[in-house]
Amino acid sequence: MSRKIDNLNDEIAKEGITVVDFSADWCGPCHMISPILHDLEHEGIIKVVSVDVDLNKELAINFGIQAIPYLVFYKNGEKVHNNIKLDGYEVMKDGVVLGALPANMVRKIISQL
Repeated sequence: MSRKIDNLNDEIAKEGITVVDFSADWCGPCHMISPILHDLEHEGIIKVVSVDVDLNKELAINFGIQAIPYLVFYKNGEKVHNNIKLDGYEVMKDGVVLGALPANMVRKIISQL
């Protein structure tokens, strides 16, 4: 559900992994990764905070977002600063994943946090 986020810090879990999913209704790749993230949330592996960039322009600007989906990972309330390579490709840089990935790669990323 799209909504305005007043304070992102209030949305981030203090324990476990939170993924802030910057996306938009018109974004095809966003529609590909969103169900993967929400399945992981239903399994209790992560918490997902969905941020519609059209409704939360100031927040998107503050994060310097130029492309979506843009996933920002937090662990125990703190932003992750990991760089992760999978299959020879850097898929996470400074705690951020840009673009849609298959479920198995998202699971591998989470397992390395």
